[in-house]
Amino acid sequence: CSAQRIPFPRSSIDGAALLMCLVLLVPLLLLGASAMESAVLGEKMSSNTEDRSRAFHAAEMAIVSGESWLRRQSLPPAATESGALGVWSVEGLSHIGAGVWWQRRDTDLEWWAENGIGVATGDELAQPAAFIIEQLAIHLYAIHPHASQAESSLSASDHEVAESQRATVLYRLTALGVGRRASSRVRLQSTFLREFVPSVSQGDVEAADGNGAEIQGRLSWRQLD
Repeated sequence: CSAQRIPFPRSSIDGAALLMCLVLLVPLLLLGASAMESAVLGEKMSSNTEDRSRAFHAAEMAIVSGESWLRRQSLPPAATESGALGVWSVEGLSHIGAGVWWQRRDTDLEWWAENGIGVATGDELAQPAAFIIEQLAIHLYAIHPHASQAESSLSASDHEVAESQRATVLYRLTALGVGRRASSRVRLQSTFLREFVPSVSQGDVEAADGNGAEIQGRLSWRQLD
């Protein structure tokens, strides 16, 4: 007696094959979705890094522009509480919230546009980079070697530089750079020393300190955020 085959309905075979395909497709779909999510996240991170780098270069350009402006001055610009002449007094920015103004990260872009000096960077940025110059200290002294101590040392609040006076000034520059998105912001800060030598005979200058060279340059640099 030969074995008798039991026929299965065609619909049952097709249903089992469809179920098997669905089971195999689920992990493939999950892998595809995960790969797509990773690709989108990587693109966003790359875009954020690129935009922050753009903001960093804009801030550095603003710092360099501020230092170049100081180098071009023949006399120390008067530091005022309004910064009207390009240089702020330290007390002039003390009204911005509590604590030191440049330690606050919530200063909005409108404030920088109103109080900072804008710098054209050539890039399509959300807002041009800007810098603020503060005068930290100033020392005025006579360049003549036989001047008395009273004549050689003037009050730090006296910004009128006589033709016979030599001035050494310490500045702090703070710059803000913004990327193509307003949320991409970088703030840099530097200290800059500038010595102003009046138009007098070179012999008088050399007799005072042994050389007639002006001292100027960046003393420090840091990134605030």
